[in-house]
Amino acid sequence: KKLSKLCSKSTSACTIMSGGLVVHGSVVLSEFETLQILWSNFMYHTVDAFADIEFVVMLLTAGVVSMSLCLNYIRHGGTNWQWVAFGIGFSHLFYLFLLDVAALFSLELHGFFQLTVYFGYNLVYNTYLGLCSGAAAYSATSLLLRVILSFGKEN
Repeated sequence: KKLSKLCSKSTSACTIMSGGLVVHGSVVLSEFETLQILWSNFMYHTVDAFADIEFVVMLLTAGVVSMSLCLNYIRHGGTNWQWVAFGIGFSHLFYLFLLDVAALFSLELHGFFQLTVYFGYNLVYNTYLGLCSGAAAYSATSLLLRVILSFGKEN
């Protein structure tokens, strides 16, 4: 009984963090697959094209995951779907930050200034990615719900 109360109170937080993990995992897998294709064909592409592909994959994945999880959230009585949708897209920022901390151990940054620049740059960049994917997730979920409601009004 206590577990069901805890799960019902933390449903939005669990939904947000699990959705962020799915978005983050799909982007990492997509990067791996894209690099495998590039290296297996011995093709030399610019880093910008690779980054653009990954950015589009991140936005699409955030939108699709947000739509499916928010529909499930609404079906179970959730009312604040707007924040859940944005949070699903934004929460992979947490996982990106964990990757930055893990990468810090492989780098040789020793000074306070070097660490400040490293974490400052990563904070700004990850916040930008989080805001973009959160906006994409919210927009996709909002569009889907408007389409569903428009079909309901016609019938």
